[in-house]
Amino acid sequence: MRLKALLAIFLGLTISLSCGKSNEVIPKSIANPDYYLSQSPITDPGSFSDIYNSLPETNDELCDLIKKQLIHPLEAVEFYDIIPEERRFEDTTFLSIEAVLSGLLEYDSSGFSHNRKIENRLVLACFHHSLLFSSMLREKGIPVRIRFGFAPYIGEMVNIDVNISHIICEVWDDQQSHWICIDPDRNMVDFDADDFITGAEAWMMLRENNIDIRKFRSAFFKEEQSIIDMLRLDFAYSIRNEILYWGENGEPDIPEYHALTKFEMVTLDRIARLMKHAGSNIDSLLILKNEIAFLN
Repeated sequence: MRLKALLAIFLGLTISLSCGKSNEVIPKSIANPDYYLSQSPITDPGSFSDIYNSLPETNDELCDLIKKQLIHPLEAVEFYDIIPEERRFEDTTFLSIEAVLSGLLEYDSSGFSHNRKIENRLVLACFHHSLLFSSMLREKGIPVRIRFGFAPYIGEMVNIDVNISHIICEVWDDQQSHWICIDPDRNMVDFDADDFITGAEAWMMLRENNIDIRKFRSAFFKEEQSIIDMLRLDFAYSIRNEILYWGENGEPDIPEYHALTKFEMVTLDRIARLMKHAGSNIDSLLILKNEIAFLN
């Protein structure tokens, strides 16, 4: 109940939705998973790569390990008696996975520990959970891409009818030839792709008037602006432009939906359509990156 109340306050609410897709089989030539194989500047462990030498093998074990190193800011509320006030939200403190690993070692020199004390965990939200998971898998030579969008299941967990912005990972399964959905923050492995609405899908649903826009919320915005923001980030990560979600000035500069020009609308429509199979459309998506200022 406490988590429900906190989440409601966070979202500005007093009190689901899915898209028509599944974990579909995709030819490797279309999925182009190797494009998402290498580390980016933000996921590179840098000088702390040795900490990855003894990682567990399965995705379930990796998610469990991550949850013992990080604690979500909303979950950290229960431990304010041992977590200092200045450490209760650390997303903007740790700007890369190299910085995250440095911070973990500073608080507990044993590295990844299943016995890490609560007060020695970093207070980080879904963004860093997904970055760390991606970094681990890429170091193992496994393609993984980060997706921004909305997770109706989070609202359902606390009985709040809202689509909350969220960040998950998609891991390429070579044997089954499809992307597996993994939510390191909620410790969910291989869940149905229909349970997550990507930023690109949310945009197309908005354009088709196929949503209840009042239910959409993100960290900075609500309704149409939240969808534009998630599309922006989903697009950025699809082309490996892995940026900080909060922008240079602490809050992204996202226009109102009705302030978008016809050219901007059409460009975002095209981006969203191409992102259905982003891997095979990388060249076209890269060209579109410079068409709209707020996408950069």
